Amino acid sequence: MSSEPEQRPLSPRLVLLMAIACGAAVANIYYAQPLLSTIAQEFSISDGTAGLLVTASQVGYAIGLVLLVPLGDLLERRRLVTRILVVTALALAATAAARCSPVAWRSSA
Repeated sequence: MSSEPEQRPLSPRLVLLMAIACGAAVANIYYAQPLLSTIAQEFSISDGTAGLLVTASQVGYAIGLVLLVPLGDLLERRRLVTRILVVTALALAATAAARCSPVAWRSSA
C-alpha cells in the first residue's frame, strides 16, 4: 500500500491558466523596453541609464531563479509562492508610486 494521496490529472483550463500566468510573469521583465525613451524623458535621465531598468529586471529574474526556485524543494510551495507574490506586489506598488528615479535623485543632489 502506498501512503501517497492519489493525484488527479490537471484540467486543460487549469493548464491554460497556469500557462498564461507564467507567460505574464516572464513578460513582466520586458514590459518597460518599448517605454525606455519615455521613461528617460519623464525622469530626466539618459536613454542608457533608463536601459539599466530592463537590465536590472533581467538580472533580478536570473538571481530569483537561482535562489528562489531551489526553495520549492525545501519549503511548502503554497506558502512560499504566496509570500513571494506578496513581496513582489509590494515592490511593484512601491515602484509605481516612485516620483523620481533613484539615479536621477542622487545625481541632482
